[in-house]
Amino acid sequence: MTNATAAHWPAMSIAEAHALLTAPGQPFEMEEMVIRGVNMRVWKNANLIMLICWIMALVCLPQLMQLINGLIKQSANIIHN
Repeated sequence: MTNATAAHWPAMSIAEAHALLTAPGQPFEMEEMVIRGVNMRVWKNANLIMLICWIMALVCLPQLMQLINGLIKQSANIIHN
């Protein structure tokens, strides 16, 4: 990170980022629901978000596992040699 970017880091606070992501109309919009008699804040679009996360995991997981297995084999070769 250069001095110029360090001066503007962080770009926003965690609270600002949370407010931006969970605002009405955003993908992580929040709403209040009663669950088992308790008022809770929940993601309004949770079903869609969870579906996207599962699809991404299914697509990326095999590649990630292959990468991890390769790193383990390299580490084992270094240790044994």
